[in-house]
Amino acid sequence: MKFIKISLLLFSSFLFSQSKDLNQKFKIEIGFQGLNFGYEKPVSNKLLLDFNAGVGGVVEIPEGSSINYQMGVTASETYLSPFLRAQLRYYFNRDKREERGHSLLNNTGSFVGFQSKMVFNKNVDDVLTNDIYFGQQLPLGKHWIYRYHVGLGLGFNLAQGFGVIYPTIGSSFGYSF
Repeated sequence: MKFIKISLLLFSSFLFSQSKDLNQKFKIEIGFQGLNFGYEKPVSNKLLLDFNAGVGGVVEIPEGSSINYQMGVTASETYLSPFLRAQLRYYFNRDKREERGHSLLNNTGSFVGFQSKMVFNKNVDDVLTNDIYFGQQLPLGKHWIYRYHVGLGLGFNLAQGFGVIYPTIGSSFGYSF
């Protein structure tokens, strides 16, 4: 009997200590970047890898210091391009969120992150972007999430070999499976 009580106590403390851990999730998101399917994989209890594939706007980096983004369909042109994206996010406040009684569901928290995105454009050169940013992921119920970020990016026109520095902003709504 004593063994069962100790086992139950250890097991319940193990479950409680896991509540701060990040979880692996499959998701679908829509936002500034377009529509994508993704997979969030924890590397540690504060570090998360987020892999995505989707369809978004055309990103163009013409010679000079500019970056152009267009998304949508007109009578004469379609501004849609497939993309692959990988993010590394470091969550720095999940312990404080838990202390305040805020939700940790769906990898919620404030983070600093790095993102690389490859955009496969149809009528213009392919583009690689790399962003560093601050953001938050917030729960909107049991399965829904909202995420935003602001930061600084460096984009490259891969065919021409030149790049540009730009401000970055992102926002997306998602459903986590």
